[in-house]
Amino acid sequence: MITKCLMLLWSLISGLCPAQPRPSEVCSLMVEVRDSRGHPATEVELTVIEESTTRAQTTRTDSLGMARVCDLGLSPVTLRVGKQGCYQVTVTRAVLPFGNNRLSVIYDRGRDPCTLDPPAPSGCAYLLRILDEKKRAVPNARVQGRFVGPKTAITDSFGRALVVIRNGTTERIRIEAEGFLSHAEAFECSSEPLNEKPIQLVRR
Repeated sequence: MITKCLMLLWSLISGLCPAQPRPSEVCSLMVEVRDSRGHPATEVELTVIEESTTRAQTTRTDSLGMARVCDLGLSPVTLRVGKQGCYQVTVTRAVLPFGNNRLSVIYDRGRDPCTLDPPAPSGCAYLLRILDEKKRAVPNARVQGRFVGPKTAITDSFGRALVVIRNGTTERIRIEAEGFLSHAEAFECSSEPLNEKPIQLVRR
């Protein structure tokens, strides 16, 4: 009898004082990173920067290509996927309402794994733009010299040709195109690894 009374009393108290609800877990940002073929991009560095505080949080994607940064505020954020200079993808001023937010990003590492330091360049690359007197592109021009790799380059429809000169050397480049006078010019490889130079040809 006493036991039944105690159970009845407990049920009455429980009804008058219901248990407090547990707070639901909210993750401010869940990012799904996949490559252009739809495969999960694993072990990709991901950085989130809050605009109001400039606080940066860095994490990595898991085996499913997912990364989570859950303790963000209400200010817009900048999201950077991948290392700087390594095919990095940037999403600027993403506004995240309070709650669970999910974002999908396509990220390709490119040909190199982007986890190793790049090899030292073997020379200076020159992107030449061959033009006529009216600044129009000259396609199919022949660019010849003692380059790293092929000794002759042919300009494309935009008048471009890429050549590489060995470190610490000065090479004389000769350019020939149908209907134009031949052009010769010396190029030096000293400090700048990437260079771009327009060259104007003169018609015969």
